[in-house]
Amino acid sequence: MKFNKMRVMLTGFSIGWGIFLLIVMLGAGNGLLHGITNGFITNKENIIKIVPATTSIPYKGLQKGREIFFTDNDCGKIQKDLSRNIKMMVPQLDTLALISSGAEHCTASINGFYPGYLIVKNQRILEGRDLNDTDIKNSRKVCVLTSSTADVLFPKGDAVGKIIKVFDVVFTVVGVTKSMQAADISKAVYAPFSTVRQLYFRNDNVNCINIILKDLNTLEANDSFVETLRNWFAENKDISPKDYGAINLTDDFDMFIQISGIMNSIQSFVWIVGLATLIAGVVGVSNIMLITVKERVREIGVRKAMGASSGSVIRLVLLEAVIITLLFGYLGMLVGIGLTQLADFGATSALGADNAVFTNPTVDFNTIIIANCVLLICGIIAGYIPAKKAAKNKLVDSLAGII
Repeated sequence: MKFNKMRVMLTGFSIGWGIFLLIVMLGAGNGLLHGITNGFITNKENIIKIVPATTSIPYKGLQKGREIFFTDNDCGKIQKDLSRNIKMMVPQLDTLALISSGAEHCTASINGFYPGYLIVKNQRILEGRDLNDTDIKNSRKVCVLTSSTADVLFPKGDAVGKIIKVFDVVFTVVGVTKSMQAADISKAVYAPFSTVRQLYFRNDNVNCINIILKDLNTLEANDSFVETLRNWFAENKDISPKDYGAINLTDDFDMFIQISGIMNSIQSFVWIVGLATLIAGVVGVSNIMLITVKERVREIGVRKAMGASSGSVIRLVLLEAVIITLLFGYLGMLVGIGLTQLADFGATSALGADNAVFTNPTVDFNTIIIANCVLLICGIIAGYIPAKKAAKNKLVDSLAGII
């Protein structure tokens, strides 16, 4: 190696380049996947959202076009009948309203909720506090704003404790939420369920039923529950079992499975391409080691004539291949990690830390460990074949320079 520096460097470059591309592609793939996660599937709960619509099929003497309504009693009955797989029931009231604060105003939805809506809406408290049971019990005129709404109504910040008007009714802002999804910029006002009902609704109807599910870990189990839920509505609301348009049902779990499949495909593709590039480098190292063995065949013959074992000959060649692979592989890995860190800094500066395009394009510790194992295995493979060939060569042939 000392007397063939250029050859060693060129040989090691192929390994370094392969591991560099593997790290960079894994980092880029992770950045894309993290962006997708921020934009679409940050909520880890399995949530079904059900909105009433109109019937499209006549049923039991009732004509099509009949409007379906959900009530408080429906929520309680669903909770009772399907309690085995229901973790939380979150009914919802909502209507569009003109929201104003001084000279600032915007159009936003005002939503009446019980505690637990943050999970459904995939939000977290950014400032102030959340709605509580006392707010609902006393029908307080308090509200929580989404950050998009707060930015419009209070451009200078400090929305908590301020007053807003919703249809000329005064509400006190007690908190501001931030969406867990970077792509969500919806404007909304969250208020106690009882307050919204008293002010804007004159019956016991609900606009939407949100169900947080439990113990449904497979797509088959989830689909079975969805079918059971549809049958429940068909039986209790006189809807044809075939009339899927009578209620609009959004199933987050199904979307999660689909997006997860896309993410897994991207990760698999990145690993395949990266490993293929690395294998190409291993082939290059193996070819160079074959040349090295041919150049040193007489030396190997002399060693064997002096009593060297086949194992010592194998170690001689194998050690050189492993040193080249690990040394240049680590260099390539360090450069790749440095580049992903630089890309992370650039993406965060340009797009923000929680963007839905490209986020945290770095590799985790487990990936580094795997890459190290891959490097070691590659070095062993690259050196073993020519080493084994040198060890099996006959002593006479080795001394004659024939292999």
